[in-house]
Amino acid sequence: MSGLGLLRYQIFLVHGVLFFSIWHASLSNMDKIVELSPFASNVTTLLVWYAPVLAIGMLGIYALVTILYGVITFEDCPDAVAEIDRQVKEARIELKKRGIKL
Repeated sequence: MSGLGLLRYQIFLVHGVLFFSIWHASLSNMDKIVELSPFASNVTTLLVWYAPVLAIGMLGIYALVTILYGVITFEDCPDAVAEIDRQVKEARIELKKRGIKL
């Protein structure tokens, strides 16, 4: 879907409209879904009714796992540390030249 040149919000809207269209169709044909489902009718009804809540919960879990994975696999950047230290030293020298004490 990203190959179509859509912006992020447009991709999100397409997925959202698709999901809610399927959910609305499921709500409209609840009796057929209950007949075909191997689960008890009340379980199937609850799953269909709460599908948006379940989807948002799953997205939250996915976001949490993605963030945790990024934190766990974060690599140190010794070159960046050295660069920042050098810049801090240069800034202190410049401030001393201007008469500002730290």
